[in-house]
Amino acid sequence: MANSMWAIHERSVSSVSANIAEGYGRRKGKEYEHYLYISRGSANESLDWYEKLKRLNYVSIDTFNQREKICEETRAMLTSMINKLEEKR
Repeated sequence: MANSMWAIHERSVSSVSANIAEGYGRRKGKEYEHYLYISRGSANESLDWYEKLKRLNYVSIDTFNQREKICEETRAMLTSMINKLEEKR
């Protein structure tokens, strides 16, 4: 079970940057914004998986706290980018 949970978690973490790159590559404001929303959702999903892994003692409290902070910072940056794109419209 732990291996499959880690695999799913890794996919959600990887999709954060992948969606940013895909949206940026499309070079269109609304599409880029759409992919930033998807990326932010993936950051939320990643944090959810960290919480599950912590609850099952697959990750330490210290590691969880570090990763939670990274997820929160990532979500804040994505929200800022989305807001700036919305202001341009």
